[in-house]
Amino acid sequence: MNKFRHVIASEAWRSHWFRTVCIRWDCFVSRVLGILAMTNNPPMNFLAIDYGTKNIGLAKASSLVDLVLPFGVIENANTALARKKIADIVVTEKIEKIIIGLPFGLDGSENENTARISEFANNLEQASGAPVEFVNEMFSSQAGDRMGSGVSRDEKAAMVILQSYMAKNN
Repeated sequence: MNKFRHVIASEAWRSHWFRTVCIRWDCFVSRVLGILAMTNNPPMNFLAIDYGTKNIGLAKASSLVDLVLPFGVIENANTALARKKIADIVVTEKIEKIIIGLPFGLDGSENENTARISEFANNLEQASGAPVEFVNEMFSSQAGDRMGSGVSRDEKAAMVILQSYMAKNN
């Protein structure tokens, strides 16, 4: 008799476990499908740029997943070559929008870097065909420094720029 109870108990446990897993899986699938169905806009891929005179830091994200990842550094010895490399990335990675950090002075005024980056952005928009939006990059490098190690300072600054853009637009 005890043996029989043990078999019933273990079968009940297996049945309970199976139901729990199936319910959790169904919830997960319905949530993902619900998110996809509720959004009128398809997921977008974003590329963030921290433009520097020596290096250009890149970060990438998708609107479907709230996660910003470093995407490399491009040497900026030749601006036209750097612009072409980024335009190629836009095409290969299917980037729908480019976010560029725009530096302003502490008083909010534009400076020579602001003009240089605006010109680069206009040329990049024409070369890549992807729209460009700007984010105030004030203190993005310092915020990136607090992120810890693992990737370059330029990539971390680009990640901060993209995170601030996504926070404002979600």
